[in-house]
Amino acid sequence: VDLQFSPRTRLAVRGSGSWSNNPATGSSTTAPILAVGYTYDTHNILGTVTHVFNDRVVNETKVGHVYYQGDMLFDPVNNPNFRVREGWAPAITFRGLSTGREQELDIQGSDIYSIRNDLTFTYNKGGRHTLKVGGEYLYTEITDVRCVRCEGSLDATGGAVPAPMEQIFPDPFDATTWNLNLLSPISVRWRQSFAPTNSSSIPRHSTGLWVQDDWSVTPRLTLNLGLRYDLEIGAFGNNPPILIPPFLREDNQPDDTNNIGPRTGFSYSWNDRTVLRGGYGIYFGTVQNNHFAKYYEKTINVSLENDGRPDFAYNPWNGPDPTYEELLPRMCFTENVPGCIRSEPLTGGAAYAPNMKMPYAHQGSVGVQRQIGQTVAVEADYVFVGSRARVTDAPINVAYNPETGLNYPFSDVARRPMPEWGYVSLSPNNDQPHNYYGLQTAFTKRFSNRWQASGTYTLSWTKDGDITPVSGPELTPVTFAVSPDLGGEYGLAIGDQRHRAVFNGIWEVGLGFELSGLYFFGSGERRERTYNADLRQMGSLRPNFLRLRPDGTIIARNDFVGEQIHRVDMRLQRGFQLGGRMRIDGILEVFNVFNRANYGSYVTNEASANFGQPSRNPNVAYAPRMLQLGFRFMF
Repeated sequence: VDLQFSPRTRLAVRGSGSWSNNPATGSSTTAPILAVGYTYDTHNILGTVTHVFNDRVVNETKVGHVYYQGDMLFDPVNNPNFRVREGWAPAITFRGLSTGREQELDIQGSDIYSIRNDLTFTYNKGGRHTLKVGGEYLYTEITDVRCVRCEGSLDATGGAVPAPMEQIFPDPFDATTWNLNLLSPISVRWRQSFAPTNSSSIPRHSTGLWVQDDWSVTPRLTLNLGLRYDLEIGAFGNNPPILIPPFLREDNQPDDTNNIGPRTGFSYSWNDRTVLRGGYGIYFGTVQNNHFAKYYEKTINVSLENDGRPDFAYNPWNGPDPTYEELLPRMCFTENVPGCIRSEPLTGGAAYAPNMKMPYAHQGSVGVQRQIGQTVAVEADYVFVGSRARVTDAPINVAYNPETGLNYPFSDVARRPMPEWGYVSLSPNNDQPHNYYGLQTAFTKRFSNRWQASGTYTLSWTKDGDITPVSGPELTPVTFAVSPDLGGEYGLAIGDQRHRAVFNGIWEVGLGFELSGLYFFGSGERRERTYNADLRQMGSLRPNFLRLRPDGTIIARNDFVGEQIHRVDMRLQRGFQLGGRMRIDGILEVFNVFNRANYGSYVTNEASANFGQPSRNPNVAYAPRMLQLGFRFMF
């Protein structure tokens, strides 16, 4: 809705909403019964008031609200006849496959209210200035209701599967038929979560202030000078304080308050056909999932090591599952006595580490643009993006041997920095950089002589590093060299793609027909390859620690490169004049004209029987040939 209150004041309001239901699907390494479905509900509304004070001053105010709720549930539609044993059907992880049913309830909702104001005015002083001053405030509250691993998860990666799958799972959809005791010889541990309540909510207050001056110093030279300040209160789950001693305390979770980002740039017309340009700035990012720590603050996550019983896989507790109330006095953090149970309070990036900083990036570019003739332009830019203080999940209850550069086995409880706890991971700032280097080139031929075309080509490298290992509640860095798969290694990153080219064009064929097309080429993208077994005895199946093979060799970092991608899309359009101002266009579109098999995902687990094979990727860029007919009516 647009409302013009006066020649100087205008109100624009826009809203949208979407609802979707996505049923559960399996994958190359995940059985369908382990999959979960998703339902989403989201809507937003944004109102903008623009007021022109005079020919030099304009003010714009925006007020908005965004609502989202996503439900992740075990899908009874796909598996309506799934049967459990006394309410129990755990998830089971082998070296090359995951199956079973880890009952997981995860309902997340968010409410975001925002207000933003931009004041722009122009003036002349030593050249023409366009000055913009603004600020914004966002209030975010995320609610979370979950039951993660509430039915338990069995780590059965301790060796090859000792029996045919048909004997272990006579009916995969009927847990009452499962012979899990056959898995006891290769079972490593059992994990299960207990919580008195599953809901958590933490507010976040985000503020940004900025000023920028676009200064036309001369008709040939323009300078861009700017400064931005960002402040987020509660972003690290510390408002109100999340207290999980000895990891998170009220005195070591301060807000990051000094995020000042300068920006500068220039554009210089060398002559009437050539422009030089460049810029540099510091840009601060943000973090997600600040509510996880609140959930884990009141959750007991238990890990039981295989005690050698022949029925461990089927009966890990050697009796009925305890309740939360029964388990609490048996925990080592309650009473550290022989036989107590160790909790794993923070796993999978559940909480941000003490003294966190917001991630940020140095971004810079320099380039040239040149006009050739009357309709063609070419350009080239060197672009650098250096991300720093990235957030990375890291285990902290692991000790390392300075003589071997290896971790002490997690089963050696006395060696743990915090023996009364189990596996603990926090999310600190990564001390290793993430750098992108790219040469981005393009040419453009404007429409003339019944055709136009444009193309881009990028030559790039992306490199990053694994965080240096840290140990203990104070996250003390390990000062000696460790095995490369344990951290500190720097090299080509996941997603690194050397070459990328896109060409598109339009041709007025004649007789009212218009033909257009697009060609896309991408060289293979780099991916992480693993061997899905905790042979380092780190206490967790985390991908970056799963590069050790049974023969003692180490898988090279991110050395799996996918296949090239080639795709051609075409469109034929014919317009018909219906009289007056009415017109109709008939449209024929063909995507992936040559039906090339393009792949966007692969099985990168060496222990899987499908290793190296493509796996399902729903992105339309990898779809087979599709054809669609359409029309457009104008009046």
